[in-house]
Amino acid sequence: MSTPVLQTPSGASAGPAIPPAPVLRVMTAGSVDDGKSTLIGRLLHDLDRIDDDVLEDLRRASQRRGRGELDLSLFTDGLSDEREQGITIDVAYRYFAFGGRSFILADAPGHVEYTRNMVCAASQSDVALILVDARTGPLEQTRRHALLASLMGVPERVYLVNKMDLVDFDRGRFTAAREAIEAIEAGIAAREGVAPGRVHVLPICALDGDHLARRGDRMAWHEGPLLADLLLSLPARAALDGKAPLRFPVQGLIRPTGRAAQARWHDFRGLAGRVESGRLAVGDTLAVAEPGRGEPRTARVSAILLHEQERQQAQAGDSITLVLDADLDISRGAMLVHADQPAVFTDRLEVDLCWMDERPGRPGQRLLVKQGTRTLAARIETLLGVVDVNTGRTEPVTDPAGALRRNAVVRARLHTERPLLADAYRQLPRTGSLILLEPGEFATLAAGVIRG
Repeated sequence: MSTPVLQTPSGASAGPAIPPAPVLRVMTAGSVDDGKSTLIGRLLHDLDRIDDDVLEDLRRASQRRGRGELDLSLFTDGLSDEREQGITIDVAYRYFAFGGRSFILADAPGHVEYTRNMVCAASQSDVALILVDARTGPLEQTRRHALLASLMGVPERVYLVNKMDLVDFDRGRFTAAREAIEAIEAGIAAREGVAPGRVHVLPICALDGDHLARRGDRMAWHEGPLLADLLLSLPARAALDGKAPLRFPVQGLIRPTGRAAQARWHDFRGLAGRVESGRLAVGDTLAVAEPGRGEPRTARVSAILLHEQERQQAQAGDSITLVLDADLDISRGAMLVHADQPAVFTDRLEVDLCWMDERPGRPGQRLLVKQGTRTLAARIETLLGVVDVNTGRTEPVTDPAGALRRNAVVRARLHTERPLLADAYRQLPRTGSLILLEPGEFATLAAGVIRG
């Protein structure tokens, strides 16, 4: 007999109120037909997070397609092509909350040709849920998703060995899959320049909901946490960003205009932006991070505004308006840091790139590099290696003309027209990432992370 649906961590007792945990950004990944969409639909259904009218629509859609009374995979497969083919193409986002915590969940596609979609989802995620079919164990696409999640700095990787019902809930099959997963992660951990992460492996049956939000008796041999409990306990990347050095890229200058505005905000000059990492407070001394200017230009923080309300401090993730006590020449694209923690700049960056455009790239190609609010002209100076997604090793480039193809992961050196912030993605993921743009159309060519 299954236990009741969980709304809070299992076994938790009532106690004093605690501050809500930061929003957790979760993504799913896995090979085709491993059950990603079913997992999400069943989890939200068993947590009572699907509205009645949506459930009724799902029932009608399920019956129309001959899939029984209720096919919960249709909840996330929103595109008509996805519902017709029974696959995930685009990244589908869902927002929900339970147990006092809010979640943003991204269902990423499993096909290799949509790897770039998975990379986009991973770049914003705190947790990667990687599904593995219990019948086959990890496949090539499993290794690809594990490597890309690591390259994009996803700190928590949860492997869900799904479809345990199709192997009669055999513990030995789960153990074999777990050992293969641990071998994959050991290979990733040994690779230079890849961010380490915490790994969790759970057996589940997404179709019936075993070990998602309730503990059934068909896998009583597994004493680990339920997926719902685990999600409530995992830390968000924003908490880690708050401990990093300050990075405040300026998005714009605020100078109120008009007679009414001048009457209230006379001589007001604010710098609008988002605190990408670190913390700052009123009275802190900040410097404009810029190369080749001699002594840094500094000023003290005289006010921090959030929706016109004054605050004494701000932290990673806060979108604020900053007021300084000195009128420095600052515009969009400038980076503010703590004066005692200067930033490093260089015009040659070693990066890992995931090529996204259908048109192949080439060494020497001229393009634009966008890092935060700053965009510079650059070129691909040289290719240093091609990442083998099966082994995680960086292999020599044998075909420079064909290396930069869609979905390929390549190590390269970029030469920018002016020095760019050289934050390593492992320490500062928000500013250690960048995108490459085609100069004429501004189409996205590749996503990259700075090595260091």
